[in-house]
Amino acid sequence: GPAQPGTACNDNDPLTGNDTWSANCVCAGQLIDCLGVPGGTATVGSACNDNNAATGNDVYGANCVCAGQLIDCQGTPGGTALPGTACNDNNPNTSGDTWSANCVCAGVLPNDCEGTPGGPAQPGTACNDNDPLTGNDTWSANCVCAGTPIGCTQPVTLVLHTDVNGGQTTWEVLPQGGGLPVCSGGPYGALNNPAFVSELCCLSEGCYVLRVLDSAGDGMTTGGYVLQNSTGARIIDNANDGVFGSVSQISGGQGFCLPIGSDRLINTSCDKIYWVTGDYITASVNPAVSAQWLVGNQTDDGYEFWFFDPDGTYSFRRFRDHATSDGYAPANATRACHAKLNNWAAANQLPVNVLLNVRVRTRVNGVSNQWGPACRFKLNPVLAQCPPTMLVNEPGIPEYSCGVTRRFGSNDKVYCWSRPGANRYQFEFTLSGEVFLKTVTATTSYINLNWVANPLLDGNTYTVRARISKNAGVSWCTWGDPCLLTIDNTPLQGGDQRDLSVDAAGEELHMWPNPNNGDQLFLALDVIEPSTDLVTVDVFDIYGKRVIAKMLPAPDGHLNTVLDLDAELAGGVYILHLAVGDRNWTERLVIQR
Repeated sequence: GPAQPGTACNDNDPLTGNDTWSANCVCAGQLIDCLGVPGGTATVGSACNDNNAATGNDVYGANCVCAGQLIDCQGTPGGTALPGTACNDNNPNTSGDTWSANCVCAGVLPNDCEGTPGGPAQPGTACNDNDPLTGNDTWSANCVCAGTPIGCTQPVTLVLHTDVNGGQTTWEVLPQGGGLPVCSGGPYGALNNPAFVSELCCLSEGCYVLRVLDSAGDGMTTGGYVLQNSTGARIIDNANDGVFGSVSQISGGQGFCLPIGSDRLINTSCDKIYWVTGDYITASVNPAVSAQWLVGNQTDDGYEFWFFDPDGTYSFRRFRDHATSDGYAPANATRACHAKLNNWAAANQLPVNVLLNVRVRTRVNGVSNQWGPACRFKLNPVLAQCPPTMLVNEPGIPEYSCGVTRRFGSNDKVYCWSRPGANRYQFEFTLSGEVFLKTVTATTSYINLNWVANPLLDGNTYTVRARISKNAGVSWCTWGDPCLLTIDNTPLQGGDQRDLSVDAAGEELHMWPNPNNGDQLFLALDVIEPSTDLVTVDVFDIYGKRVIAKMLPAPDGHLNTVLDLDAELAGGVYILHLAVGDRNWTERLVIQR
């Protein structure tokens, strides 16, 4: 018959096709695959494409349905990083991080500045301080809504220390040359006990006159005042010298101009109050002036020193050019930095025992720069016979000792400024809030911190004063200004500098005083790129929360400024981080109240 091997038949199996008789007369067909093709490759468990971009590893299932595994939020088919599961958004300020429906890993911020959990009122975001005279209001790091005074490009702060009659004290800032006051304040009748008052005056670029007034005509007696710019640089310093009549102001209608310049005295000439006639006061070297040495007109390049009494009794300006020696040698590009005191006409001689201010500005090719910050100055020949000293307070030199951290019981040292003729130096250590006094006498201007009786204890911050003797300790000169010294006996780690942070290029960040009372922190960075105008400073608490964020000026690549700390910072340990481009410095900051 026709049912021969190889001819068609019907095996009555709906899952097969192309049924034929086999050589041994068995009717059998090829399995139909998931695409309906007899003997096809689209079999159960084989790869397929379910045309769903959200899945991967697609295969035919037992019922020939092509399906894949869901791709999770990290791109893994069948992975566990699914919406609603835990993740890490790498933000230390959030918690409860989870994947969202669109695969964004995000956590919940703590209460915002208005108390709403995870709310939008976060530091740095816009707010409204309800002050019509400010703009660009934002929440600060400690959730204070504050704005910038409108039109206030050069704000200044007047810090007044009232006497027992605060109701007699007023002040005003006027345009230099005349006009109505642009700022004023007082009287302070509620402050009939000595108190500090800080007043903001919103100014723009220009020149002004400050007048501090006393209605009783007897000044502020035990008080005084300091005018400073937004970085804390002093413009007029009349602190603790409020003895005047009805008005305290610079004589001759002279005042101050904004912005102030960067020229200044060197550290050892600033705030010195025991000068004598014939001493040399010294300005910091300005490369632009030095570059004019032996170039062109030598009389129109140099440094101008302005000595003035904030109370108006004296004002005199002395210009030092390249052409004049002023008795100083050698003749070189920096000779003009040195001005010989009272080496000018008798009518303009510096008064004795009058507290003055000194400011410096440079002149290049006859064009003067702005006056730099003020320093205190006093001609006092009696005090100069037995002058005060203090711990070395000039950052960047090896002997720097004011506001530093040291180990006790080691070879660590503290240095004070040496004084001519001194043959004994005495260092006094006290501890705030405790009955502790340790006095160490030496024949050198430094001591090793390793004595036995009354040792300095690990973790304490001591107040240190120094003084000198010129007769082997029979009598002593007056104590100088105090400094803080912190003892930290933690074993040194590799590269640990204790007092300063060093970046990869080896450049050092200095900050003092540290520990700090939460008021002002002085910052100095030896050398950074000359093109740098601003540096970023952030302060974090021990939980990683940023509590201060500031941009500080760094004119000509030099940072030497004051960081105003938040008065509400609690006592404790903080981390200060300073960044310039891709370079970073980190230092521990201790607030002690």
